[in-house]
Amino acid sequence: MDSLMQMLHAATSANQYPKLYVIADRVFYHLDSFTEPSRSQTSITSHLGYSKLTFKIYSSKDAHVTKWYLLVSDAITALQCIREGWGPTLKDITISLASIGVNFHIFKTPPTPRPHIPIVLHPPILGYRNQNYTPTTGDYLKYVEIWNAVLKQPRCRTTLARGGILWCLAMEVLDPSSVVDLDFSQNEHIVHYPTPSNKCWETMLTKADEDILCRVYYIYTGNGEQTTQVSWWPKQNVWARKGLSTGYWTAQCKEWYQFGLKTILEGKAHL
Repeated sequence: MDSLMQMLHAATSANQYPKLYVIADRVFYHLDSFTEPSRSQTSITSHLGYSKLTFKIYSSKDAHVTKWYLLVSDAITALQCIREGWGPTLKDITISLASIGVNFHIFKTPPTPRPHIPIVLHPPILGYRNQNYTPTTGDYLKYVEIWNAVLKQPRCRTTLARGGILWCLAMEVLDPSSVVDLDFSQNEHIVHYPTPSNKCWETMLTKADEDILCRVYYIYTGNGEQTTQVSWWPKQNVWARKGLSTGYWTAQCKEWYQFGLKTILEGKAHL
């Protein structure tokens, strides 16, 4: 980590104006302690000793007009933003991240704090099937229709920021540029900071959204209301444990997805 931080410091110091600034801090719980460095200040702030860092990225081009925060969870991604010369605005950087399947977060401070109302998450009714049911290619295509409609809802643009299989499936419908047009008016998740009055909101997917995107079926086992899950595509937590999960969408990931889709459409897939 120390060597990566040194590389980040060197890269940002060499970066010409408008600069990309990177500030490192612990997870998402100290946004209120961040300060905007001037053009003459050091552009990296590291709080060593924490087990996990996140990196806030912004551009001096629009640092005082952007109303949301961009965070990435690893130094390698932060370094890539600088070395690739992405920008000059924060929107440009965010779209570039959304184009390669990297996981990142967009937080916004609401104009007035609102109470957090828990969302009741229900799996989609379409996903329930009787015992011993075997999904068909026709079922998959029906799911695609629903999936396309779900992804066109403004809140689901956040899928482009999730990376992994969810990002891949979203790219079948969405353009990376739509990630900066997130809807913060519904389905917000409040992130609490040390000071109770400081809150930021991030648009999140519901469990039902992810079930639809991954084509999850709930199949009754024959034991009362008990069900088991099968899906055409691995859910995000399963994908994260696969060997292909490297932090961005590689050529190997693309090959795996194309082969899987071909198998499904030819009716040869087995769930």
